[in-house]
Amino acid sequence: MSIRRNGERLYDTYSIQRIMGVNRSKVQREIRKLDPPRIEHKNQYLYGEEILFTLMEKVLSERLKKIE
Repeated sequence: MSIRRNGERLYDTYSIQRIMGVNRSKVQREIRKLDPPRIEHKNQYLYGEEILFTLMEKVLSERLKKIE
């Protein structure tokens, strides 16, 4: 689920999981490490696009290291 709030797109953990193609525990672990600001909406925590891009960057760099 993604919603717009004040012109910013917000994503829940399930959407981030599907976009990145990793399991839920990996997404939650990485989010906890970052400790980003979150918005609660209908009993779900939502995170901004910047968090999604940061997580994508981390996962991509980990996968590239495995290839080398």
